[in-house]
Amino acid sequence: MPKQIGWCSRRQGAPHSPVFLMADGSRRAGEFLQRPERPHYPTLTRELQRLPLMEIWIDAALHARSWSDRAVAFDQHIRELLASDNTPCDSMRAAAGLLTVAAEHLCERELITLDAAQLYRLTLHHQWRTAGENFIRYHGVTKVRTWLKLHPGFAQLSGVSA
Repeated sequence: MPKQIGWCSRRQGAPHSPVFLMADGSRRAGEFLQRPERPHYPTLTRELQRLPLMEIWIDAALHARSWSDRAVAFDQHIRELLASDNTPCDSMRAAAGLLTVAAEHLCERELITLDAAQLYRLTLHHQWRTAGENFIRYHGVTKVRTWLKLHPGFAQLSGVSA
């Protein structure tokens, strides 16, 4: 778990972002994740909560060892969902809902990786989308494009949702 050690401003007039000390001694700027006032998962009916599809997405979030593993698992799930017989709009809504429910089970407090930011950017909670977009905005365009090439499901979902 990273330890917060200070604040930085990456550009004039921007709100300050926390600076975290990583386990290897490096410093990395991040974004705080505010807990949503109304989580989606508790509002779902018991039948929806116990659907195998819902459990698969939640398990992908909880059982991964790292954010890079989660990104690979979610990328695969997104590609399968977008390749289904649903319309792109329905698939996009379903993916956003499933990503939101899965992320709610993680109880993360800050974004410190591009993998996490890309996931939170596609959720239904406004605060999480904003934090993900802010984190991504300060990474180089080349780095983000390279990440999206490695994760075509996220790239396709971003294209459909844009």
